[in-house]
Amino acid sequence: MTTNARRELIPTIHFERDIREGIDDYRYMLTLSHRLAERPNHAAAPSARRLLDEKLSAFKLGDREHEAKWPVAEYRQYRLKIAEAIEAIAAN
Repeated sequence: MTTNARRELIPTIHFERDIREGIDDYRYMLTLSHRLAERPNHAAAPSARRLLDEKLSAFKLGDREHEAKWPVAEYRQYRLKIAEAIEAIAAN
């Protein structure tokens, strides 16, 4: 077991699952960022850039209340939007 920022115990399986999802989210955002760098003039680039910028600007260094700002259901919706933006920029 491990603890969160409030020193509450977290079962290791939940911790690992949540970390894995966070890493996946990071990879999606990084992939989109790379696609934007490769094709900055693509028609889908402005909306994809806004999608990244809006979410990244919501995070502040040291902030621990991510769930209040970004409920789990929104993570899933955002991940889908990022995937769609990646596909749009990869298309002609």
